[in-house]
Amino acid sequence: IAALVVGCSRDESDILNAPPTALKSDSEELRAELERVSGELIGQFVYGRVVNYAAMEKSILYKEYVALVRQLPNYDLNSLDTTEKQLAFWINLYNTLIIHAVIESDPSGSVRKIPDFFNKYSYDIGGFNFTPNDIEHGILRGERIGGDDPRFKFVVARLDPRLHAALNCASYSCPFIRPYTAVAVDSELDLTVMGFVNQPENVRLDTEKNEIRLSKIFDWYQDDFGFSDDAVLEFVAQYHASTEAREYIMAYKESLDVTYFEYNWDLNDHE
Repeated sequence: IAALVVGCSRDESDILNAPPTALKSDSEELRAELERVSGELIGQFVYGRVVNYAAMEKSILYKEYVALVRQLPNYDLNSLDTTEKQLAFWINLYNTLIIHAVIESDPSGSVRKIPDFFNKYSYDIGGFNFTPNDIEHGILRGERIGGDDPRFKFVVARLDPRLHAALNCASYSCPFIRPYTAVAVDSELDLTVMGFVNQPENVRLDTEKNEIRLSKIFDWYQDDFGFSDDAVLEFVAQYHASTEAREYIMAYKESLDVTYFEYNWDLNDHE
C-alpha cells in the first residue's frame, strides 16, 4: 500500500536486522519459527488494523522476533519452493517489517512524516536487501524488480490481488493485520478479503443513488484487479456477504457511480 517508489540508497543503519547472526537451524525451520512468532505477536498486540507498538516493543516475544530476523541474512530464499510458502512468508514479513520500522523510527503521527519511509528501512534476507516497497511492488506484485536484478528469481510467479487486503502500511485506512500460514494461506486470504470488502469504511453501496464508494486501494491498484472499474466491481461482488449487494453490483456494474474514500494516513497506534 506504500508509495509507489522502489529503490533508494540505504546505509547499514537502515537495515533493521543488522548485525546478522548465524542461522541456528535450517531455513525451513527458521521460516516456520518466524511464522509462529509473527502470528503470536499479531495475536497479542494487534487489534484489527491497530497496533500497540509500545507494549509490543517491551515484550519478550518481540525480542524473540528481532533475534529471529537477525538470522535472515543467512536464509536460503530458494527454500520458498511453493507459492503458498512465498505468499505467507512475504506478506507476514512485510507487515512485521513495517511494525519493526515504526518502533525503530517512532514517527510522529504518521509514517508519511518520515521521508521515503517505505524505502528507508529494510531487512537483509539471504544476502539481499528488501524494503517494504521491494516486497510489495517487486516480490509480490512483480514490478520494479527486473530481470537484471539478482532478486528477480524470487518474485512470486503470479500476482494475487488479494494481497491488497493483507498488507498494512501502519495507517488507519490500511487493511487489518492477520497472520498467514503456508498450509492455509489460500483460505486465509479469502477470509481476509471477505472481511475487508464487508467493512463499510472500505465498501459502501447505495442502491438508491446507484453509487458505490470504495477504499482508495481499489483505485491505486485497479490494474491488479483487471484494468477496469468493472473488474474491480466483480472482485468486490465475489466477496460481498450480502446476496442482494452481490446481485446488484453485478447487474449494474456498468452504470454504478464509483467513488473512493479519502485515505487516512494517521499512524495506526493503539491509544
